[in-house]
Amino acid sequence: MFPKILLPIGLSILGAALLLFCLYLFLMRTRRAHEKIAAYRGVSFAHRGLHGEGAAENSLTAFRRAVDEGFGVELDVRLTADGELVVFHDDTLKRVAGVDKKVIDLTLAELRECRLSGTDDTVPTLREVFDLVGGRIPLLIEIKEDPGKYGVTEKLISELEDYAGPYIVESFNPLALMYFRKRRREIPLGILSKHFCAREKRSFLNFRICSSTSSIRPILLPMITETLI
Repeated sequence: MFPKILLPIGLSILGAALLLFCLYLFLMRTRRAHEKIAAYRGVSFAHRGLHGEGAAENSLTAFRRAVDEGFGVELDVRLTADGELVVFHDDTLKRVAGVDKKVIDLTLAELRECRLSGTDDTVPTLREVFDLVGGRIPLLIEIKEDPGKYGVTEKLISELEDYAGPYIVESFNPLALMYFRKRRREIPLGILSKHFCAREKRSFLNFRICSSTSSIRPILLPMITETLI
């Protein structure tokens, strides 16, 4: 009789202990995630660099302006035909350079012949941006990767190996982020979404982002999350 009474009590205690242990692990994991992104809270980011007034988006001039003004920088990376990682937002050059060709179909040398928004700037490589920034400001690096492909992600992992500055990697493509997470678990990631819950992008970190030198208007960046682990 006595052991039969103790058995369910013991199982209840064991279950409660396991539940508390799981809760502890969850809280520790959440704490580590918060520690990773604490340095980015309240930071003002220049979206594709501090462009406008003679500086094209995602250009070295726009990034230099952001550094000089003390802003962080958000930028986009994609691959060229010869496997170089360049900083460019659109998949084609038409809007920014007036050339109706895809970035992935051109070599780096061919991209160098294109001028951005009528300026003297050309499409920069991510390595050139790293050399310019030198770790002085935080970066938000957006992976431009098609579903089912991981070339951009692989190249980015390689390029980040010897970069010591602060950065967060983000993408609209969750598969690319999951692929990144398996290889660089220590790096904070951001999953992007547009018009998912509201008309404007949402942020739980109070990031601010600036789009030009003449009109620095705060808008919200998508949330940074660790839910992809």
